[in-house]
Amino acid sequence: MSYLANTAGNPNDLGYFATQAALVSAYPIAVPGAFAVVGFTDSIWVWDEDTMTWVNSGQSAPIGPTGYTGYTGYTGAGNFTGFTGYTGTTGFTGYTGYTGPGAGDMVLANAQTNTGAKTFATGTLISPDIVGGTAVGSNIIYKSTTGVGTTAGIAHQFVGGTNGATVAATILNNGNVGIGVTNPTIGALQVSGGQSFTTIPTNTSAIGTMNSTTGWSGQGFLFSTGANNSFSMVWNGSAAYFGNVTNTAQTPWYVINGTGLSIGSGVSVNKLDVSGGAAFGTYGGVNTAPTNGIIVSGNVGIGTTSPSAVLHLKAGTATAGTGPIKLTSGTLLTTAEAGAIEFLTDAYHATITTGAARRTFAFLESPTFTGTVTIPTGASITTPVLTGIPTGSGVASAATASTLASRDANGNISADSILQGYTTTATAAGTTTLTVNSTYLQFFTGSTTQTLVLPVASTLVLGQQFYIRNNSTGAVTIQSSGTNVVRTLAGNTRAIVTCILASGTDATSWSAMYVGISIADGKILTASNTLTLAGTDGTTQTFQASDTIVGRATTDTLTNKRNQPRTNSTTTAGTLAPDLGTANVYYRTTQTETLTISAPIGTPIIGETLSIYVDSVAAQTLTINSTYKAFGSAFPATTTAGKTFMMVCQFNGTDWKTTHSSAI
Repeated sequence: MSYLANTAGNPNDLGYFATQAALVSAYPIAVPGAFAVVGFTDSIWVWDEDTMTWVNSGQSAPIGPTGYTGYTGYTGAGNFTGFTGYTGTTGFTGYTGYTGPGAGDMVLANAQTNTGAKTFATGTLISPDIVGGTAVGSNIIYKSTTGVGTTAGIAHQFVGGTNGATVAATILNNGNVGIGVTNPTIGALQVSGGQSFTTIPTNTSAIGTMNSTTGWSGQGFLFSTGANNSFSMVWNGSAAYFGNVTNTAQTPWYVINGTGLSIGSGVSVNKLDVSGGAAFGTYGGVNTAPTNGIIVSGNVGIGTTSPSAVLHLKAGTATAGTGPIKLTSGTLLTTAEAGAIEFLTDAYHATITTGAARRTFAFLESPTFTGTVTIPTGASITTPVLTGIPTGSGVASAATASTLASRDANGNISADSILQGYTTTATAAGTTTLTVNSTYLQFFTGSTTQTLVLPVASTLVLGQQFYIRNNSTGAVTIQSSGTNVVRTLAGNTRAIVTCILASGTDATSWSAMYVGISIADGKILTASNTLTLAGTDGTTQTFQASDTIVGRATTDTLTNKRNQPRTNSTTTAGTLAPDLGTANVYYRTTQTETLTISAPIGTPIIGETLSIYVDSVAAQTLTINSTYKAFGSAFPATTTAGKTFMMVCQFNGTDWKTTHSSAI
C-alpha cells in the first residue's frame, strides 16, 4: 500500500475526500496516526488502530489564510471570494486558469479535478463540464444546505429558456420531483406540459401531456419501438384510452369511462362493450372466437348464479318479455344442418344426424302434420288427443299381427290372445296390497296364510277385475281397501273379483266369483238341475265308481249293503248320555263308580236302535232312565263285577223297548 503525502510533507496527512466511502475505498487500511479531511462531514477522520476502522474525530477541517498550499496553480489575485471563510491570498494556487471575472464569479475554463467541500456565498459557477472523478464509483453530490431544510422546500431547481425564465425541473427536500412543475406535491414524480408531435421517435418513452396530431390529447404516457409500433394511455378528462398510436392514426384497444369498459369499440355506452369475438375459460388465448361471437369452455348461466348445465336459463314469469328462450320466425336453412333448431310461422323444426333430416316438433294442442310422422324406437306419446279413425296398413279392427287394434263398427276389439300381467307371492302370514297398476293375475304359493287387500275403488274403473288363485295350503283372505272381508279362499281355490262401485271402501264395491271345486284329471261333473251339497268343514262326500245314488227323501231298496254303525267308547264316568246324532253304539270301559244311564239325546225315529255296553271292575250301583222299558225281567240294581252289562234298545215311537243282560 502506497500513501500519498500532502505538500506540507506530513506522511500521516492523507488529504481531502468528499465522503467517508471515498476515504475507505482509497485507504481501507492505514498506519497509526493517519488522518484525512472528509468534505461530507466537514471534519477530520483518524485511523483507530484498536478497531481497525476510520473514526470521525468531530474536529473541524482547517481553513486558515496561511500555509494552505493544497490547491496548486492559483495565479490570480483579488475578487476570489466565492469560497466562504477564505480571507487570504497567499499560497492559494489550486484552480489553474482562473481569470478573475469579478467578485463572486468563477469560470473554470478547463476541466478541473478537486477534492473537498467548497461553499459559494454568492455568484455563479460557469463550467462546460463537471466530472465527479475518474475512478470507478466516482460521483457528484449536490447539497442544497448544510443546515435544516424544510420538507416542502426546494432543494434543487433546473431552469432553462431566456436567462433561466423557464423552470424545467424541481426537486424538493422531501424527494418529490417535478418536471414542468415548480411544486410537485401529489406524488414522487409530477409531470406537466408537453408538445404536439407528428412523428413518433423510435425506442421512446414519454409521460406528460400527449397532444398527438392524430387525435389523442390529454395527460398520459407513451412507449414506442417505432413510428407504427407504440402503446399509449391518454386521459382526456372524460375517458382513458389504451391503444396503438402511429404517425398518422390511433387505434384504441380499450377505453374506460364512467359508464364502463369498451374493448375495440370506442367510448363505452354499456358496462362492457366488445367489438369482435370473445373467448372465456380455457378457450381464452388458445381458440379464436367467431366474428362478433363468443366461445365459453364452461357452463353459462343466464339469470342464475349456479349453472348446472352447459346453458342454464332462469325460469320465466307471467310478465311479458321474461320468457326463458324465444325464437324469431324466419326462413329455414336451404340445407338442413344436424342439430339445428329453427322456427317458421307456427312450427318448430330440428334436424337429426341420420341423413341430416329435418323433423317437426309435435305439440299437444291440436298439432297438424304434413307427410309421414315417424315415432322413433323407444319414444312415446303421452296422452295424445286423436280425432277421427286411424287408418292405414298399420291399423286393423281384425286380429292382425303387428298392427294397432281398432274397434269395429259395434265397438268390439279382436285379438288372438290377450297377454295379462302375472304376479306370484309366497304366503308368509303377511299382507299383499294391490293398486290400480297391479297385474290381473295374482297367484299365491306356500303353506301358510296371507291377506290380500284390493285397491281403493275410486282409483279404478267399473268392471276392472283381478284373478286370484290360491295354490297354497293355507287360506288367502281377500279384503276391500277398508279391510272388509270379500272372500276367503281355501287352498287350491280361486276367485275373480270385479269392481262394481267406484266409491266406498267396503265389500259392497266388489263382486267375487268363488270357485272351490277340484275335479280330478279326466273327470267331469254334470248337473242338469240344482246341485246342493251341505256339510261342515272337513266333511267329505264320496261317490261310488258305479251304481245308483240313493236320495234321503226317496224310497229305495238297498241290496247286499253293509250298514256300519256309529260307535262311541269312553272310560268310567258317573253318567252315560247317548247322543243319537253322534253314535248308535255306546261302549263304557272300566266302570269304577256308580252309573246313571240317561235318556237318549236327539229325536229318534221308529225302529231306530241303540246299544249300550258297560264293563265293571267291581259291582256298581246302576240307575236307568224310565224311557228304557225292560223286556222280560227288570233291570238289575247293580252291575256284576268282572262282567259286561248289555242293553239292546229299539224305539217304538214312545219308548225304548230294551233287551238286557247283566252277566255276559
